[in-house]
Amino acid sequence: MNKQALAFISMFTLVLMLSIYYVSLETIPPQSNTPVSDISSVMAVLNEQNQEKKDTLVLQLKEQLASSETSEEKKKEVLSKIETIENSKQTEEKIVAALEQKGFKSVVNIEDDIVKTSVFEVEKSNEKAAEIMRLIYPLISSNQTIELVFS
Repeated sequence: MNKQALAFISMFTLVLMLSIYYVSLETIPPQSNTPVSDISSVMAVLNEQNQEKKDTLVLQLKEQLASSETSEEKKKEVLSKIETIENSKQTEEKIVAALEQKGFKSVVNIEDDIVKTSVFEVEKSNEKAAEIMRLIYPLISSNQTIELVFS
């Protein structure tokens, strides 16, 4: 077996084991029942923060792109980063829409191949976590990992 195949199998196994670990964690009892209006405002603030952070990063990258001192190689790298950020925004929107369709209120933030998903759910269970992960997996690439948090 060549080194690439062995590395792929090792990484795939690691991701699979981590996914099983997160799904099988014990459920945490609810600390308080937050009213729906508070959840909506928290979600709005978190979404706004995520968007502002990404928009700021894109603006910085565009400034680098506009600079006359930037080499062609660096410009290609910057364009690639901008495209990655835009793709992650679209993926975040798809995940939120898919979760909303199933009745889950959530905030998604993708950073460095980690899909950070915060689900605002009163009832926390392994079954719900597994259902959410099954909804997210088809929407992300194979090298991304899901980090699921019930809030």
